[in-house]
Order: sequence, then structure tokens, then C-alpha cells
Amino acid sequence: MLSISINSSGSNDASEALLRSLQRHQKNVSNLSSGSQISEISDDSAGFAVAFTLKNTSLRSKNVASNIANGLSFLEHQAAGLEKVSNLVGRMSELTTAMMDPAKTAVDQDTHLQEINNLREELFTTLEDKFNGRDLFYTPYTIGAPETLSVNVSADAQREVTLTQSAFTEVNDASGNVVGSHAWASFLGNDPSPPHIGESGFTQTPSDLTDFWGTSGYTDLLQEVSRMIADNGSQQSQLHNALESLTLSDHHLSDANSRIYDVDVAREVSHMARNQLLIDASASAMAQSNVTSAAVLKIITG
Repeated sequence: MLSISINSSGSNDASEALLRSLQRHQKNVSNLSSGSQISEISDDSAGFAVAFTLKNTSLRSKNVASNIANGLSFLEHQAAGLEKVSNLVGRMSELTTAMMDPAKTAVDQDTHLQEINNLREELFTTLEDKFNGRDLFYTPYTIGAPETLSVNVSADAQREVTLTQSAFTEVNDASGNVVGSHAWASFLGNDPSPPHIGESGFTQTPSDLTDFWGTSGYTDLLQEVSRMIADNGSQQSQLHNALESLTLSDHHLSDANSRIYDVDVAREVSHMARNQLLIDASASAMAQSNVTSAAVLKIITG
């Protein structure tokens, strides 16, 4: 008896090809919709590991940049206070010199003296200024030892910049050396409630006042403030440079992570079009195979 077999492998092959093309097409659509070419670790395990490291480094860099910005805010607030102190002392110097004018009456001198007292009060208020609870300046009235603030300026925590309180008195550093300002220590004294100029401990005589806080005395104070402003500016410069370097580094990290993670739209669209053609071809081949098999069966069965 003659046996006839119908080979259906062509239909099966077309079906498998269609399934593979559909899966690739679905992956193309998923990548384009998410914007990422790595949706699962299995897509690119090595690339996923590198991208994960880059992303974490970038996140640390952003946190460090935030810390640097806060450090800059501290220094800018401190610089504003130092500028105000300089202006107050400068005005006190002008008034002290004006009291030497032989044309000034006792009433005029008392008026100048009153303004000096008011300026001194404003000076004390300024030196007590704080930034988020931290003293900007160290004076004879500051409780505790001088503070130093360390600002980490690198994502790997290997570099830092130290911010200091401007010392308006003499203090001992970690090595036991006397640092700070002798002129300001003399000017402010050690009494938590120092007397005003013109009260007990100070003279109201214009000549004595000028001798005690005249050109040399006020000049010393202003020179010390200028030194503090220079130190402040140096620390600000270090933080600005660190922030600029960190921002540039974070930009490069983001670019590197993008090259690994982000989808290449042009390439993905091209692959999607190719897979769509394969889907159409596979579907057509499978349909043709089914039609052929049906026709043969119809002939056999009559």
C-alpha cells in the first residue's frame, strides 16, 4: 500500500521565525518607550555593572556639591559680617579723629562719643552673628574653643577644605601657639559686658581717646580685618574651584552612563523596522504553508 506523508516543517519554521521576530520587535518597542537599552541585567550584565557604579558616583558628587554650596554660604555670610565690621571700625576711626578738631565744642564731642558707643554696640551684635547655629566669629565672649569646619570636596572623600572662624581675640592652636589678633583682643577685652568708650575704663578726653584708639590703634584693627577677609576669600576660592571641578566631573560621568544606558533611537528604529519586515514575511510564509497543506489534503481526500 502506498503511503503519503505531508511535511509540515516549513510551517513550523515559519511559526518559530514569526515568534522570534515578534519578541525582538517587542524589545525594540520597550527600549524606545523607556529610553534605555538595558531594561534587564541579562541585556548587558557588564554594562549594567559599570553604569551602576557611574550612577552611584554621580549621586555622591551631587551630594558633595550640595555640601560645598553650603560651605560657600557660610563663607559668604562671614564675609558680609567682616565687611560690616570694617565699615563700623572705619567710621569709629573717623569720629575719633573728628573729636580732635579744635573747633568742636564739648557738646559736639559728646555727640561723636555717643555715636562711637552706638557703633560699638552694633559691632558686638555683628560679632555674635551665626550661620545655622554656628558662630561665624570667635571672640573673647564665644563659649568653647574655636571651631573648624571640614568640607569634603571630592566624591571619593579624599580631599577636604577647612573653614575657620575669624578670630577676634588671641587663642592657642592645636600646637599651643598663640594665634588670632592681639589688637582685637585688646579692643574687645575679656569682660562679657565690656564698658563703652567714655564710661569706666575709657577716657572721654578727645586727646586721650585719640592716643588710645587713634591712627595706629584703629589701623591695627582694620589691618586684622583685612587679613581675615583675605583668608575668607582664599577659602571661598578653594571651594569655588572644587565645585567647578566636581560639576565638570559629574557632567562626564553622566555622559559615560548615558552612552551605556540610553537607547540609540536611530539604531533601535532601524531594528524595529527590520523586525517588522521579518514578522510580515514569517506570517506570509506560515500562511502559504498552511494553504499548501490544506490543498494537498483536499486532493488526497477527494
